[in-house]
Amino acid sequence: EASGVLSIFDDPNDPAAAESIAGALESNHIVGFPRCPFPMPNPADLEILRAELPTRLKLKNVSYHGADGRLTGLEASDPARARTGAVLGEHLEAVCAYLRQVAPHLSAGTVLTKCSFRPIQERWITAATPGVVEEVKVQPGDEVQPGTVLAVLANPAVESALAQATAKLASAEAQRASLQAQLTSHLLTLQGNLAA
Repeated sequence: EASGVLSIFDDPNDPAAAESIAGALESNHIVGFPRCPFPMPNPADLEILRAELPTRLKLKNVSYHGADGRLTGLEASDPARARTGAVLGEHLEAVCAYLRQVAPHLSAGTVLTKCSFRPIQERWITAATPGVVEEVKVQPGDEVQPGTVLAVLANPAVESALAQATAKLASAEAQRASLQAQLTSHLLTLQGNLAA
């Protein structure tokens, strides 16, 4: 299971980086590269995966299971399934070859059996404060524009602090009004005493 630690390697094909990459993998880090360290599928195949698959998703990922050639997460015709399976199968072999190159001691005797593809462009968006998602306004595959509300968050701690601050403000305003009334009364009393 991944540790949640992300290790980024700028030049994953640098022989000097191989030991660090292997160490990160051995420590269960998530390993990231600015550019894929091995050839990606050809542009025509990538375009098919990115353009056609999002409308046919059953799951967030389309996964190819190399051991039995099974494809999951996709509702598609036989030709589309076959092409997707072939592209992901080739990609799985490229991943295995790369791992054998950079981490031979980790990959010896290991068989990777699954390759996944997420044909949706994702962007991580963080909230200004922590919270709980109350409502999701968009679904995977929906096109959004800047300013589109994606989700509604609730933060009970912030809501409680706001309620307390509102109550304190109301109390302070009531106290100010009371003091103003006392001051006005005192001024009237002083004016009455001066007039007499």
